[in-house]
Amino acid sequence: SGLNDCATAVRWVQKNKSSLGISSLIVSGESGGGNLAIGLGIKAKIEGWIDLIDGIYAIAPMVIGVYENKVPNLSSWRENMGYQGTMPMYRAMTKVYDPESKYKNDPRAWPFCASPSILRGLPPHTIVNYELDLIRDDGVVFAQRLRAAGVSANSIIINGAHHVPDIAMPDAVPEMTRASIASIAAFVKSC
Repeated sequence: SGLNDCATAVRWVQKNKSSLGISSLIVSGESGGGNLAIGLGIKAKIEGWIDLIDGIYAIAPMVIGVYENKVPNLSSWRENMGYQGTMPMYRAMTKVYDPESKYKNDPRAWPFCASPSILRGLPPHTIVNYELDLIRDDGVVFAQRLRAAGVSANSIIINGAHHVPDIAMPDAVPEMTRASIASIAAFVKSC
């Protein structure tokens, strides 16, 4: 699976830190990759190797699986439905990630369902969300849950933007892209 591939990569990087010339390991991803970054931290915590990861930077992470035709009880799902996402689209993306619905309540697949005891002890997180994104509040509330569990977690909302324009079309929003790169660099330096 993708999550196991990520775990293999983290272990390889950790094993080769000195030859790679790195001092810390930050896991990052956007959208489904943001889900993988956070899920990887949870997997590492559950399996006892969380000390290999120094920080997690997730951009617009899809942390909730949508298995039924029911909108999550978060404001952004009502405010932003149809801007760049619909319920059938998110159900289809959930089905692609979990075709047999085996991981509906597994926090490694869907971090939003992680209990405080699983979250406790995770490395620092920064979670970036976009004001006009359907999944904005998924990340905002998840960051609040991390903080409630004692994890250093910063939540950033980029106003007036839909899902990851700074990555999807950097030439169209160069100022936003530069700000995002600076945010990532600042996070890395803080870990």
